[in-house]
Amino acid sequence: MRRYLISSFTSYLVLLMLSVLAWQEFLAWSVLIEAGVAITLLVIAFYAAFRSGFNKRFASPSLTVPMIVAATLVLAYVLYNASHARGIFVLIYLLPFMFGVFSLTTGAMLGIAVFTIALYLVVLFAVLSNRPEVLDLRLEFVQWVVLCIVLTWFAFMAGNLSKRRHSLSTSNARLESAIRTIQEMSVRDELTGAYNRRYLMQLLVQEKNRIDRGGRAMAVCILDIDHFKRLNDSYGHPAGDDVLRIIAADALRATRTSDYFGRYGGEEFLMILTQTTLEGARVIADRFRRRLEMLAFPDIDPALRVTTSIGIAEYSGGEDVLQTLARADSALYRAKHLGRNRVEIADAPAAGAESSQPDG
Repeated sequence: MRRYLISSFTSYLVLLMLSVLAWQEFLAWSVLIEAGVAITLLVIAFYAAFRSGFNKRFASPSLTVPMIVAATLVLAYVLYNASHARGIFVLIYLLPFMFGVFSLTTGAMLGIAVFTIALYLVVLFAVLSNRPEVLDLRLEFVQWVVLCIVLTWFAFMAGNLSKRRHSLSTSNARLESAIRTIQEMSVRDELTGAYNRRYLMQLLVQEKNRIDRGGRAMAVCILDIDHFKRLNDSYGHPAGDDVLRIIAADALRATRTSDYFGRYGGEEFLMILTQTTLEGARVIADRFRRRLEMLAFPDIDPALRVTTSIGIAEYSGGEDVLQTLARADSALYRAKHLGRNRVEIADAPAAGAESSQPDG
């Protein structure tokens, strides 16, 4: 659309130049009016094509080539009716070419150049047939040769600029993709694809600060895969890695969009449940425990089933997030001690507990 607006402005700029020719009596006012009407109709037609989405039916939705061809045809009509000012059109013909400088290939630009040069010849032959008295054949021949050279040179230069712009655009896209990949790697666990411990700690601090400013509750759940060492010993560490990946992928599918799930370390995972009270966290954790209990690992062993023990703690205003995690970890230890595959809730923080470390 920006390219269309620029081309429309350029078309009316050309019309202004033609007005000067008409004012100096090198062009009939009637021809100027006809050219103005043609330009306006083309501007409206292309605007309608863009707004309606009709342009998307073409290989190049920008319609750059049709716009250049349309502008060239209008100029050819004016050129035919000009008296002794055809030499000026060698310069004016460059303006439509500017539309394709940054978008068309060298081949496309050369094709338009050949079309323009051939059309210029057709106009000269038409003038020679109907009004030979207004032609100076030697001058017209020189002007045509100049037009051939200028448009051909311009086509190569414009194509080269377009190629460089495309190369730069591709490089920028690759750079942006690389930056996004690096950003993802900085917050994702390499094995499971879930958030890593460092990023989880940042999220915890952010949520703590939100609650301290008057936000609602937050709970954390530490999950530990039961008998994971035995699983590694029985099936091998690659199988253990596969189990962690499958568990993480399933957990990410089940996690609410407002919550966060990541690998806390080894076979431990951490869930940060925002806007969630202790009772709500217990329901979510128990639902996840039962979901994991039913998870199958057919590529490792169809009979293999895995369970998890979960410790939950609700953040209490005034404590450090490390203290909240420590209480959840104590609850996890109690779940392990009481037989595993269960959810335990942490004790409330001791009265008067204060942050032992600055946030962040």
